[in-house]
Amino acid sequence: MSSWLQPIISMLDLLLTELFRITHDWGLAIVALTFIVRMLLFGLNLKNYRQQVRQKTVQPLMLKLKEKHSDNQEKLLKETMKLNQTYGIKPFSMLVTALVQMPIFMSLLRLFTMHGDKMTSTLISWTTTLAVSDPWHLVPILSVTFTFVGSLIPLTTELTLLQAMRKTAGISLIMNVVYLFVLWSSPIALGLYYTASGIFALAEKLFYRTKWGQQLLHRGIEAQAIAA
Repeated sequence: MSSWLQPIISMLDLLLTELFRITHDWGLAIVALTFIVRMLLFGLNLKNYRQQVRQKTVQPLMLKLKEKHSDNQEKLLKETMKLNQTYGIKPFSMLVTALVQMPIFMSLLRLFTMHGDKMTSTLISWTTTLAVSDPWHLVPILSVTFTFVGSLIPLTTELTLLQAMRKTAGISLIMNVVYLFVLWSSPIALGLYYTASGIFALAEKLFYRTKWGQQLLHRGIEAQAIAA
């Protein structure tokens, strides 16, 4: 498996080493690497967020379809597919994002396991190397906390935090428990990467609730709604 991951591992290693030469701290280099990866995935994440907004937009129409075709599942399925096509909804878009990020996760785990023993950081002063797991488990807990809080923030200003919690808290909690289990015994460098990623994701969510962020999210959706 490592053979097909090797090009990604080599690229990440080269980039991380270059960032270390600039920052002179492996922890800061990992944070900088996280920012670069988040920026590269910004467009893909934006598409996913737009999918969520589209799904919210068609929700009233979807409820009407279910009421209208409650006794005809075949017709309901056909009309649902037509509605999704009209509004550009792609049910499996989230799966694509997960598939893209999985090689990054596996490559980072491999990279930090192989070369993390030479990495130290003032950001994590309680360990002698970033290759070991966090003995106090602070980094995994922080990582999961930021990720969980970020998942609860609604994308649209119409939704309150309480509404978002009712819709996503259960699934998000389960995912983060699994996530915590993985990071618990992983190299602390990996936990630092995902802690920084969680912070950037949280900031991204807050941006999308601003006026500019809302305009970016809804771009093209209103036109589709009018055309429909």
